[in-house]
Amino acid sequence: MVNHFPCLKPLILFKSIKIVLIYQHFLYYMDSIAIFGIQNLIVTILGMKKIFVFISTLLSTVFYTQKCTDLKQNIDSYGNFNISFTEKLFDNFSEKIAEVINIEESNQDNLKLFQNKFPEVYDGKCLKITTKKYNEYFFCDENQRDQIPEDRYTTLGKFKLSSVVDNFYFFKYSGFEISGYLMYNEKDSLFYSFESKPIISQDKKFLYSYSTNFYGFDLNVLTLDHYSKLFYHLQGDFDIKDIRLTQYKDTDHYSIIMDLTQKLITRDQDYKVIGVEYCNRKIKIN
Repeated sequence: MVNHFPCLKPLILFKSIKIVLIYQHFLYYMDSIAIFGIQNLIVTILGMKKIFVFISTLLSTVFYTQKCTDLKQNIDSYGNFNISFTEKLFDNFSEKIAEVINIEESNQDNLKLFQNKFPEVYDGKCLKITTKKYNEYFFCDENQRDQIPEDRYTTLGKFKLSSVVDNFYFFKYSGFEISGYLMYNEKDSLFYSFESKPIISQDKKFLYSYSTNFYGFDLNVLTLDHYSKLFYHLQGDFDIKDIRLTQYKDTDHYSIIMDLTQKLITRDQDYKVIGVEYCNRKIKIN
């Protein structure tokens, strides 16, 4: 059996160029990086058999220093999204704070009820996953692996039907190096994935989820009316001050406004911490 679940590992864009920063035998590798305002460093850009070296004559401890102007972000999207960094996150004249549905998880396992209603999707052992991107594969109960056909394109793990909101069926899952939520939409018979518990707009056209972990801040966005999807990752140590869903008045157009705090650490040449800076990140996505 193949232990692979393609819809649960968002792809990272912009991997065509790798930037290697070298200073006194220390190597720092950065992928998909937006660098603003960094000066006085040696930058070696590696690509397609050619090496370009740009050398600045003024060297300092910049390799050990992070600044509020430095931000590493990864974006994977289908559809059009505007991402802006702005002090003015909310316009009282044209926008309002949108009401949302926070899903409540049940302690009961309702898989049997789901199987009775959708036997072609769940056979008691495996969920047959169909998404916008992939045709069909299976997520199967690891405790029933001996009963699963060898020729199935399968991932093993645990899952339960944790919540139902109208035509949305939310499954909480876990497996080898994977965890999160799957949503089955009865209207289009497709599955959609989220890294954390989704939040739903009142008209059920817009869903999003967010989380922080050791690697950074993650945001998933899904619009169903005109299908579009976004995975947005900020690398670093982040605290969430506020995240809201806003709606342009008299429309069904939504935005997500985020007020985050990033902790940046300054180190000396021996890699000892010599300073800490806190940066406010105000981001709007629509």
